[in-house]
Amino acid sequence: MATIPADRAPDSTLAFLWEGYRFIGARMRYDVSPQDLAVSLRRMPTLPPSGFVVTNVRRTA
Repeated sequence: MATIPADRAPDSTLAFLWEGYRFIGARMRYDVSPQDLAVSLRRMPTLPPSGFVVTNVRRTA
């Protein structure tokens, strides 16, 4: 499990999210092409019309 900074609440949900962030940031590489990420603030949940497209996802050493 990742080490959570001392100023963060020691909540299990936060620990899970922190570990996921560390994994994606340190062990994965991916490309995000230019896209229209505009969202409607009148619709819930707000999502870009085409979603969020990620390509060339690969694990690093």
